[in-house]
Amino acid sequence: MPESKWIIDNGQMTEEKNSGFTLIELLIVISIMSVLSLFGFLILKSLIADQSLLRFLGEIQTQLQLHISNSTNSVNCATSGGTSWSVKFKPVPSGSASSLDLICGSSGTVVKTQNLENVHVLFGGDNCLAGSLLEAPFTVTYSALSGKVSFIGGSACIASSQTITLDLTNIKSKAKKTFSISTGGAIDVQ
Repeated sequence: MPESKWIIDNGQMTEEKNSGFTLIELLIVISIMSVLSLFGFLILKSLIADQSLLRFLGEIQTQLQLHISNSTNSVNCATSGGTSWSVKFKPVPSGSASSLDLICGSSGTVVKTQNLENVHVLFGGDNCLAGSLLEAPFTVTYSALSGKVSFIGGSACIASSQTITLDLTNIKSKAKKTFSISTGGAIDVQ
C-alpha cells in the first residue's frame, strides 16, 4: 500500500506520496498467478487428451458408417471392382499403435488406415471377452442383402456376438471412452 509522509519545505507543509508496491505484495501476487497458471495448464493438458480420444472415436465411427454406406450403395473399389466393404480392427503390435483399415473387396484392398496412437483398445460390455485386450484382428462386415453387420475373426465369441463393445483408453491421460457396434448396424458412442 502506498504510504504518505508530511514534509515541511520552505515553510509549507506538503504531502509526499510513495507510489508502488512493497516486495511482499509483489511476491504474493506472483505466487497466486503461478498457482493459477499451473491449474490452467493441467486442465488444458487433460482437455487435449480427451479431445484426442474423441477424435479417434469419431474416426472409427466415420469408417464404420462409410463401410455400411459403401456396401448399401454398391460402391465399387477403384482397383478390384468389388462392392464388399469392411473395417478391420488390428491390435497393438509390440509398442506400436492399434489401427483400423477400411477394406474394399474380397481381395482385401486397404483404402484407408487410421492409427490409434497412445490408445489401448479393450473389449468391454458383457460379452465373453469383456476386459481383455484386443489381441487378434477382427473384421466388421455389412451385408447389403440382409442389412446386418457381422463380426469375423478373433474368436468364436466375437463371431457369435450380437454386439461388440470396445473401450478405448488414452495411455497418457487414462481417459476412457466406450463404443459399441450391433449386428443391426447401430454404432453407439458413449
